[in-house]
Amino acid sequence: RTFKNRGRSRMNILLVRKLHNYLGLFFAPTILFFSMTGSYQLFGLHEDRPGRDYHPPAIVSALGQIHKDQELRGPDHHGPPGAPGPGPNFKPQDAQGPNAGPNGDHPPQGDGKGPPGGDHQPKLATTVLKWFFLGGALSVMVSTGFGIWIAVRPDRGRGLALAILAAGALIPGVLILSLFN
Repeated sequence: RTFKNRGRSRMNILLVRKLHNYLGLFFAPTILFFSMTGSYQLFGLHEDRPGRDYHPPAIVSALGQIHKDQELRGPDHHGPPGAPGPGPNFKPQDAQGPNAGPNGDHPPQGDGKGPPGGDHQPKLATTVLKWFFLGGALSVMVSTGFGIWIAVRPDRGRGLALAILAAGALIPGVLILSLFN
């Protein structure tokens, strides 16, 4: 290679690194949001389920709804207090799903391995897979945190890095807040 080609190649690598840095900073808040909300969705911690004593906090339900549907309106809306309800065209039977009977009850469903409508115990592989995915989500959160820390070090243009990070948090934050109006 000639000296000129090596210089161009090095400039390309620096450009790619800079672009990677800026895109990473801009989308880091989104990556953290989806990793966090996806983590508790793995175990159904974002929704009420019949026969369970657990009832998620309103914020957990709202963030889960944003993760799944990018909105707060719908049959399973559990937004924060004062948030809008399901919407003007919502009918109670819509919340029951397409197979619901006239009283909102669902026909018993089974997987063929146990009594219909009974307590469904997940397979060991399903449980292990959920924990594996949780480990992956936690790893993404830690790696994203390290990436932010590396990108905002004082010797790397801290002001611009913080501005890009703030924009990446503010844009979806404002859009999410607009869902409450």
